[in-house]
Amino acid sequence: QWLDTHRRPAAVQDACFDDSGGLIAAGPAVFDGEISADGSQVLADTANGGPCTQAYPIYGDARTEAGENVADSVFACQLQPVDRALNNGTYGEVSFDEAQTARLEQIFPQGVCDYTRPDAALPHGQISGHGSGHHGGGHGGGQR
Repeated sequence: QWLDTHRRPAAVQDACFDDSGGLIAAGPAVFDGEISADGSQVLADTANGGPCTQAYPIYGDARTEAGENVADSVFACQLQPVDRALNNGTYGEVSFDEAQTARLEQIFPQGVCDYTRPDAALPHGQISGHGSGHHGGGHGGGQR
């Protein structure tokens, strides 16, 4: 049904379960409260979240720290040179000395992900949920 209509069947809904398989909550708002409205970042306030976000808080990962949207929908990022990433805010307030910079360049010789740019793996004309504007720690390599 999903493949034909591209819509979720009415009987399917978001839900979360405890470690014994018991239903904690189900419905449209069970995971509310931890992700910004545009899906770009994990928010710190979980007190007002849905019951599933309270039971299972959402945390960032290496990709979100490097600026990817929490939807984690980039299959192959476009790259930027390490020196550009060090100067454009990709790494936030973190500064790197010469040895650390050389190590980053050694690990990521083709560059690090630039999540402000569209997904490099999408077919031409497709739109992705790229570019959150959130800048944190680095991530590179370009592919999953």
